[in-house]
Amino acid sequence: MPSCKLLFLFLVLFPFSIAQASDSLWQTNYETALSQAKAEDKLVLLLFTGSDWCHWCQKLERELFADEQIRAELPQLAIPVRLDFPRRNSIPPQQARHNRVLQEKFKIKDFPTVIILDPVTTNPILTHNYTSQSPSVYLKAIEALND
Repeated sequence: MPSCKLLFLFLVLFPFSIAQASDSLWQTNYETALSQAKAEDKLVLLLFTGSDWCHWCQKLERELFADEQIRAELPQLAIPVRLDFPRRNSIPPQQARHNRVLQEKFKIKDFPTVIILDPVTTNPILTHNYTSQSPSVYLKAIEALND
């Protein structure tokens, strides 16, 4: 009987641990990311996404940001911040407020929107929506912005 309980716990908790691991690329706090980017002389990449309702957001995350090359190399160039606006799933109220403030600050109307910022001036250097660029091309573009 104890082995059944262990198996049940494994089956319940394992998917959660995978989901947590898959988000290891992203920060969720803008101010923390700005401070880190300044200290490390990197850009800030903001992803405004609707993870549970926006087809193009899901496609961008699946095709670009879930890629192993992006996950390995993007943190060397920029501090990625994921700002989610889910409709079915919930996020903590404080995080939802934080995300809405940034949505207003950057005048985000469409999802997904990616903004690459200079951490010193907080001015956008590049803004785009869905892109079908390959991970290597995308990384080269960010590297060029960093120079």
